[in-house]
Amino acid sequence: MTQRILGSHSLIHTQSEPWVLLHPLHALRDNNIVAGYNSNLYVKALNDFIDKIPGKKAKYEESIAQTYLDFYHLILKNNNKQFFLDKTPRYYYVIDELLNYFPGSKIIILWRNPAAVLSSIVKSWINNDWQRLSEYKDDLQLAPKLMIEAQTKHKKQVYALKYEDLLAHPNDQISSLCKFLEINFEEGMLQYGNIVNEKWRYGDQETVYNRKQPDIAFAERWQEELKTPQIWRIISDYLNSLGEETLHKMGYAYDHLLDVLQKNKPDHNLEAETIGLKKFLDNEQGVILEKNRLQALLSRTYASVNQKTNELTQLSGKLERIKNTVHKKEHLLKDKDATIKEQQALIEKKERELKKAKDQEKILKNSIAENRVILKEQQGLIEKKDTELKIIRGREINLKNTIGENRKTLNEQRALIDKKLAELEEAKNREIELKNSIARNRKTLNEQRALIDRKLAELEEAKNREIDLKNSIAESRKTLNEQRALIDKRNNESALMKKLETALKYTIEQKEATILEQRDLIHKRDDFVQNLTLQIKKNNEIIRSQEHDMVEKKKIIGQLEAELKESASSISQMKEIITLKDSEIKEKEAFLEQVINSHSFRLGSFLLKPAKLIKQFTKTDH
Repeated sequence: MTQRILGSHSLIHTQSEPWVLLHPLHALRDNNIVAGYNSNLYVKALNDFIDKIPGKKAKYEESIAQTYLDFYHLILKNNNKQFFLDKTPRYYYVIDELLNYFPGSKIIILWRNPAAVLSSIVKSWINNDWQRLSEYKDDLQLAPKLMIEAQTKHKKQVYALKYEDLLAHPNDQISSLCKFLEINFEEGMLQYGNIVNEKWRYGDQETVYNRKQPDIAFAERWQEELKTPQIWRIISDYLNSLGEETLHKMGYAYDHLLDVLQKNKPDHNLEAETIGLKKFLDNEQGVILEKNRLQALLSRTYASVNQKTNELTQLSGKLERIKNTVHKKEHLLKDKDATIKEQQALIEKKERELKKAKDQEKILKNSIAENRVILKEQQGLIEKKDTELKIIRGREINLKNTIGENRKTLNEQRALIDKKLAELEEAKNREIELKNSIARNRKTLNEQRALIDRKLAELEEAKNREIDLKNSIAESRKTLNEQRALIDKRNNESALMKKLETALKYTIEQKEATILEQRDLIHKRDDFVQNLTLQIKKNNEIIRSQEHDMVEKKKIIGQLEAELKESASSISQMKEIITLKDSEIKEKEAFLEQVINSHSFRLGSFLLKPAKLIKQFTKTDH
C-alpha cells in the first residue's frame, strides 16, 4: 500500500519488487549464500579480480552503482518521472551496502505489528505447509535486528514509518514522509486506487487491489487468525523470541500484545496439539534447502536429457540436410562439368577464329610483300625518270645550241616543257594516290589491330571465366572438406554415419579426380593462351615493321617532291632563257624555216620517245 501511495506521486515511478541489487551488493559476502557453486571460492576469486582493477574496490563499487543507476534512469526516462522507488523487502540484508554504493539514496523502513506480519506470511504464502516457515526465518528474526541497527546508524538517510499509524492518520504520515523525501505532498496520492496500474508479480496480491485508499480496519485483522491454535502458538513464540526491548525499538508495546494474545487464546491443550515456532524455523531449514537444491539439480538433469534428445533430433535433421546438400553439390558439379564442356567448345571456336586470323595475317604479309615489290618497281621507275630527266636536260642544252637556228624547234621544245609539266602533275597525282594507298593500308592495319584487341579481350574474358571456375571449384572443395569434418565429428554416433562417411569419401575422391582433370585442362588452356599471346606479340612486331616501311616510303616521297621542285625551278630558268632568246628568234625567222624543212624527221622521232616513256610510267604506277 505504501508503495502504491508513493507511486501515485507525479515525480515517482515504481513497479513490482525488482530485487536487482541483492546479488551485486551481496556478492562480496562470504556467508549466507546458497548456490550450486562454492560461494566461498567465488568471493575469493571476485576479490582477487577486484584487486587487479585500477582503483580497486572503490572503482568496482562506483562502476556497479553507475550501471544500475543507468538502468533506473532508462526506466525513468521512458515513464517521464524523476525518482525511482525500489521496494524490495530483502534489502534489509544490504542496507549498509545500499547507502555506501548510493550515498544520495534514502531508505524507508515500514514497521508493522510482528504478530500481523507472521499472520500475513502464514495466510498468504504458507497455505498450511508449516515446514515452509523455515524459508522466512531471516525475515522474522534477522530482519528486525538489521533494520533497527540501520535506523540507529543512519538516522539522516533512513525514515521509519509504522503501518498502523499510516492507516490511522494517512495525511499526516505521508506529508511527513514527503518532507523527508524533499518532494511536495499531493492530495491525490492517498487515492491510489483511482490510478490504473498493472498487477504486480510480488507483494500484496489482494488488499491493495480491492481498496482505493488506506483503511484502519486492516490494522487489527490479524487477531481473527488467533482462533487457530497453531497460529496462536507460533505468534506467541515469535513475540517472546523478539522480546520486550526489540518490540519497543520497533514501536510496539510488549505487554499490550501479550494481553491481546491472552484475550484470544484458544481453549486447547496448545503444548500437545501444536508445534513450537523454533522447530519450524530451525529443524527443517537445511532439509528444505537441500530438497530444493536436489529438485533444482533434478530439473537441470531432466532439462539436460531433453536438450540432448533435442540435439540428437537436430543432428538427425542436420544429417538429412547434409545428404540433401551432397546431392545438390553433385548436381552442381554436373552443371560445372557441362559449363567446362561449353568452355572447351568455346576455346575450340576461339582456336578456329585464331587460325582464321593467322590466315588473314598471311594474306596481309603477302599484301605487304606485293607492296614492297611495287615500291621497288616505283623506285626503279623513279631512277629511270631521273635518267630521263638528265637526258632531257642534255637535250635542252642541245636545244639551246640550236635555238638560234630554228624557232620552230623552240616552239616544239616549249610544247615538250608543257608535257613535262603535265608529267609533273601526273607525278603529283600518283603521289596523292600513293598516299591514299598508304592510308588505306594503315586503315587495314588499324582494323586488324582492333580485331586483335577484340581477340585479346575475348581471351581475357575466358581467363576471368576460368578464374571463376577455379573459385567455384575451391568453394566446392571447401564445402566437401567441411562436410568431411562434420562427418568425422559425428563418426562415433551411429553406424549409419560411418556408411555415409564411406560414401562421401568415395564421392569426394571422384570429385577430386574430376578437379585434377579440370586442372590439367586449365593448364592446357594456359599454355594455349601463352602461345596465342606470343603470336599476337609477333603480329605486333610485323605491324611495327610495316609502319617503319611506311615511314621510309614517306621519306622517299619527300625526296621525290624535293627533286620535282628542283625540276620546276630548272624549267622556270629555261623559260627565262627562252624569253631572252625571243628577240634573236625574230631576226632569224627566215633561217629557221629552212632548218625546219631539213630536220623534220629527226625532231619527230625525238618527240615520240618521251610520249612512250610517259605511257609506261603511268601504267606502272597503276
